[in-house]
Amino acid sequence: MKKAYQFRIYPTKKQEVELGRTLSTCKHLYNDSLAERKRNAKVKNMKFKKVYMLIFMALLFSGCIENIGGRFMKVPVVYVNVTVGSENNTTFIQDITATGGEISRLNYGAVLPEKFPAIYVEILQIYNISKSEALKTISLSNGQEFKGTGNYSFKVTLIENSLNKSQPVFVYSEIISANKTRIARAEAKVNWSES
Repeated sequence: MKKAYQFRIYPTKKQEVELGRTLSTCKHLYNDSLAERKRNAKVKNMKFKKVYMLIFMALLFSGCIENIGGRFMKVPVVYVNVTVGSENNTTFIQDITATGGEISRLNYGAVLPEKFPAIYVEILQIYNISKSEALKTISLSNGQEFKGTGNYSFKVTLIENSLNKSQPVFVYSEIISANKTRIARAEAKVNWSES
């Protein structure tokens, strides 16, 4: 059971003014502290939103968001088949065929053999029209272990924004021996066609 008491007071004019000032101060303190609590609750919620927004903006301006989204974009590749033959104890590259295509950037990268002998492929393109022999590499390194005559297949990733489809594309292939000397090499012009 709760009990309550009520009192009636009869203050003087001076006491009335002092009591009014005290009650007004208490009322303002209570209202200000209540407003502060509400503001803190809002700020606490907003603080997380602000932190997330700041992180997002930092990632956006640093280019990370584009990189994350870009991971799922497509990049150009060249599918290359190299046929290696041998005659009179001499190894040579008989044929090179290539077709353009695209893969997800998640599968993007260079492939290098773990040991020699090895066969390598790279994609080249003319970068100076007046000098047709001036070629530049437009692909990442790609290679595999060389196991003798036969067919070798490569998926060669091109360096971003490097392919100019209006210029001729060349596939360069070479075979490197165990003592790291060149056994054979060949270059073939490829008519760019996407599969």
